[in-house]
Amino acid sequence: MQAVPLLARASFGLLLATTAAAHAVPACTAQSPAHSVALVELYTSEGCSSCPPADKWLSRFTANRFPTDRVVPLAFHIDYWDYLGWRDRFASPVFGARQREQVERQRARFAYTPQIILDGHDWRGWGDEAGLRRELDRINARPSPLQLHLTAAATGERRLEVDLHAAGEKAAGTRVYLALYENGLESRVTAGENENVRLHHDYVVRRLVGPIELGAQALDRHESIALPPDLKLPRSGLVAFSEPAEETGARQAVALALAGCVADESGATK
Repeated sequence: MQAVPLLARASFGLLLATTAAAHAVPACTAQSPAHSVALVELYTSEGCSSCPPADKWLSRFTANRFPTDRVVPLAFHIDYWDYLGWRDRFASPVFGARQREQVERQRARFAYTPQIILDGHDWRGWGDEAGLRRELDRINARPSPLQLHLTAAATGERRLEVDLHAAGEKAAGTRVYLALYENGLESRVTAGENENVRLHHDYVVRRLVGPIELGAQALDRHESIALPPDLKLPRSGLVAFSEPAEETGARQAVALALAGCVADESGATK
């Protein structure tokens, strides 16, 4: 991996310090490891009767069971089953569009729910614990193609100020996304296929920013993300993940828990 020029690193560090100081709140940071981290994408819906088992499966990706330097999970709720009688409040047409794009990249014939995309590929063995660990071992054995560094600070204006640094020797054309997720969400479903069922969700994507394309070997980017009014930051996190320009390229991801990046009105960390 080519080193980032000293001037660029110094400028980026100054940007991070300025962001944190300007908002007078704790700034949290995370950096991707030297190896590749697996990204698990679950496409799900509260209106889908076969989705709750997959939702429960994703909730088991706790840090003590699957550290975030091995795998980063995300749940994208889609809206194309809303017509069955229940409107999924976490769904977005943006997430459905991402699912269709992932399917097209694989030259698959259709999207479905629950669908799990592991390392950019459709993966139907999610009930097989041993198989999952083998897949993670395979992905983690690859050197990282890209360095990702995140810094985030929450403001009193219900915004998350994010600084993203991405660098890699062969990073040109790589696309990077930022995903804001929330844990511990529940819904009491009163209609549709899951009528009278209480659903529990973790790693639910509430905001997706991107794609941000790297035009060269390094990228420094600032994003100000508006937070959903009902989002609880102490149980939320931010993920940066990359996709290669070519399907055969490697991917990378890094996760940042936001519990320590939140301040109350007195400036004390919550």
